[in-house]
Amino acid sequence: MTDYKENLEIQQNYYNNTAEQYDNWHVNIPSALVVNNWNLKNLKSYLDHKSIKNCLDLGCGTGRLSKDLLTISSEVYGLDASEEILKVASKKYSQTPNLKWFLGEVTNIPFSNDFFDLVVVNGALHHFFALPQVCKEINRVLKPGGVFAILGEPNKNYNKYNFFWYTFIAYRIWVKIIGIFKRNKLSEDIEPDAENFDPKILKKTLVENKFMIDELYSYDYGPRLNNKIWLKNYNRILVWEHKILAKLFPLQGSALQIFCRKK
Repeated sequence: MTDYKENLEIQQNYYNNTAEQYDNWHVNIPSALVVNNWNLKNLKSYLDHKSIKNCLDLGCGTGRLSKDLLTISSEVYGLDASEEILKVASKKYSQTPNLKWFLGEVTNIPFSNDFFDLVVVNGALHHFFALPQVCKEINRVLKPGGVFAILGEPNKNYNKYNFFWYTFIAYRIWVKIIGIFKRNKLSEDIEPDAENFDPKILKKTLVENKFMIDELYSYDYGPRLNNKIWLKNYNRILVWEHKILAKLFPLQGSALQIFCRKK
């Protein structure tokens, strides 16, 4: 657990020191909102109106997904290791009922066994550096048959030798040609080092921790642009990748999405 403790301290210090900038860098970017809504739609589709009493948003940040999860769950609990980040979340949603914030570590989730119907990790697993321990803890706090959703984790298979990489380059060339390329500089080089995941190892770790995987696929983040033309078509591109590219070139996109259940 040495690497975990060292990285936890790095992550805590970083996010505590940048909490006030977090939303501008991660949440309020229009293209990021498109991806967030797309992830939520996929989660709802997978759940298929399954009754969810309570949900844990693990590594919740300032609550970018937590509030939206109230459309799925009667109660949402946000857990994060950064005290300052949680202060921002608490202030933002102080008037939102049934949304609760907790300071804690992902390797020692402060809830009893068989407590949650749903646990969601939205683009945060790669900051934990403790995959087996986290999966074990999530299994512990989930009720039997409870759902574990992993949304948008970096894929180790994403490189210049697969088709998805070239689609990302094509997006950049396209927006450059039509003169709308405008990079959000605030989003550059703003986070500490993070993990990426080999889909096979991730799948093996989940199975070893008594999860049954229902869906495992990849998709690709496009460039972070604020242009209306790009934003209007971004969701269509994500849907096209999901329905076509993800099937033709399985597990090669930049981000992994997994829906599984506790056995």
